[in-house]
Amino acid sequence: MAKEIRDIIAQDERRAAGLEGLEAAAILQSLRRAIDFAVKKGWLSTRLPKVASSPTSEGLVTVETGFSFEPFTDEDKEKLRTDGALVYTLEGQKIQGQKEGGRRFLHVVSAKRVLTTPSRIMEVAIYPDPERFFVPGTFSQLKATQEELVKKDGQELQARLGIEGLEEILPEAPEVTEVMFKHFDATGVRLLGEDYRDPNPETRYWRYIRTNTPINKSGPFIAIVGHFFAVYGPYVPDWNAYRADAFLGAARWVVKVKKTG
Repeated sequence: MAKEIRDIIAQDERRAAGLEGLEAAAILQSLRRAIDFAVKKGWLSTRLPKVASSPTSEGLVTVETGFSFEPFTDEDKEKLRTDGALVYTLEGQKIQGQKEGGRRFLHVVSAKRVLTTPSRIMEVAIYPDPERFFVPGTFSQLKATQEELVKKDGQELQARLGIEGLEEILPEAPEVTEVMFKHFDATGVRLLGEDYRDPNPETRYWRYIRTNTPINKSGPFIAIVGHFFAVYGPYVPDWNAYRADAFLGAARWVVKVKKTG
């Protein structure tokens, strides 16, 4: 166990060494928490000095302005379905309401923002095929890089399908869980269940979706969603928003927008 912890620490130290500012500070902050935990468990005897300044939420949360969500036309839906996508209508559900309505969760981070943020009223298309569900290349990437890849993937999809206004975005946490439950009700398939694990036989990570839902106004931690258990439901923990992790990718979250300014 001590060797595994030291390997993780070494990996994060190398990652932080190549970054500056908020991203480096966030990784070091997360690293300090991991070391402190290992020390309490008796696995290590060295603590990492506290980070002098903590990252703020500036530049972390993408504030989407200048457009409104549009429903897909029947023609749009036919094109998407022919291409392997499924369309779901989001109804403003909250994770707290999902829990109160009997939906099971293995775990949800105890943060009011995560529990009470509603999904946006819109239609979203996903690609349920495990090999197409995530935007290619977004695992092991920082948030900024993932957003660039998501934007590029959406542009390519729009050009290929010929749907004006089609884009891909990072979802909010309740939008992910709402779609997960709607998809399960409709198909009996658990998005981010066993079939969605990392295909590498040596790692087999349970995969998670990066969301755009911060835990609080000032902190650099977000909710991520994944690991849909058959009995216990999805897992919604908090995670360092600035980290790049092998199990954390960006889903193909396809919407139609209308520019307003």
